[in-house]
Amino acid sequence: MTAQGLRRFILLVLAAALLALLLGRVQDGKPQASHSVGAQVPADSGGDVDGAVAHEATATARVRSPTLQAVLAQASEVALDMRCLAERNRHLLALYRDTDPRRSPGDALDRLLAAQAILAADGIPASELTASIVDARQRWPDDVELAWHSAAACRDKDGCDQQAAIAHLLRLEPDNAAAWAMAMTRAQRRDDVAGYERALQGAAQSDHVDSHFGTVFIRLAPLLARRRTSKECTPSAGGLADAGYLLGHAPGRDDIAAFEAMALEMAIGLPAYQSLQGCSTESVAAFPHRRQACVATLTLFTQGDTLLARGIGFGYLLPLVRGEPGSERLREQYRRHRWLMRLASEPLPPGVGLETIAFLGEVESLRQRAIAAGQWPPPADFD
Repeated sequence: MTAQGLRRFILLVLAAALLALLLGRVQDGKPQASHSVGAQVPADSGGDVDGAVAHEATATARVRSPTLQAVLAQASEVALDMRCLAERNRHLLALYRDTDPRRSPGDALDRLLAAQAILAADGIPASELTASIVDARQRWPDDVELAWHSAAACRDKDGCDQQAAIAHLLRLEPDNAAAWAMAMTRAQRRDDVAGYERALQGAAQSDHVDSHFGTVFIRLAPLLARRRTSKECTPSAGGLADAGYLLGHAPGRDDIAAFEAMALEMAIGLPAYQSLQGCSTESVAAFPHRRQACVATLTLFTQGDTLLARGIGFGYLLPLVRGEPGSERLREQYRRHRWLMRLASEPLPPGVGLETIAFLGEVESLRQRAIAAGQWPPPADFD
């Protein structure tokens, strides 16, 4: 382990112990889990998805105050997570090294996603990753999926020209408001007000929001399924039970790989869309000329392809148009959105797997589940 890796390990152990003491998140030496589809991997898992496959939850149950024994158990779990993370990263690094990006745009994309999935890009110099992004753009200039993930992975601090990567994406997807949101985020981070508003106008003139949900899962799930997991890094009985609750059957090896791939989809595939903060009621009050473009952009996001995109769209749009004509119709759309969110926390029905969500899309797969269950539109008394 490098000095940097050792330092990160020590910090993770200390952080786990402090969080356990301050937040009471340990009970009987085990972190608490809940059942929620598509949530991020817990912060105290060391980023390892295989070791935390059952913890795809964002909420933690109220627990008893921890004992010192529980805190030490948590620290031991973090140490194990670090070993399992290293094991997972070695597999991904081998995939990265063995994949020739010159063969096809799909191979170039697999290589890029494997690099992104290796947390902190251990073993892959930033300069090498940047060169791969540039080479892929030049070699496969018309591949939209590759352009999307290249723009998302490109970092100026690593010597990658993010502006060029985003401009290339926008040439391929000029009508995708999600692509314009990347340009908005870049401008926002650089305090470029004029650049932000140009990108906002581009988003407002778009006709859809495509977050490219499912690509990470579809590309990485079969690659992760090839991995040989050591006994100590195999999910525990409790973890398998939680996974079985969601799936509706005992999970096998491919199911575990699917969980890991879906967690990576959420972690590296979904944009945060933090740039839409520029369309909050406070921002529009400060920049009133933005209002029309913000309403148009946020309306598109309420019709986006993921629950996250829609939730952010509703969150900013509802207060912006409160009391205006059409706001009641918008509230009905929001009610339906919340119904789908509720459905997302329930176990998958027979015949529906994580791959169904990836191939159909998060929102469409949930809508079809609701229709099949006779629950669409949602009951009138749901509010």
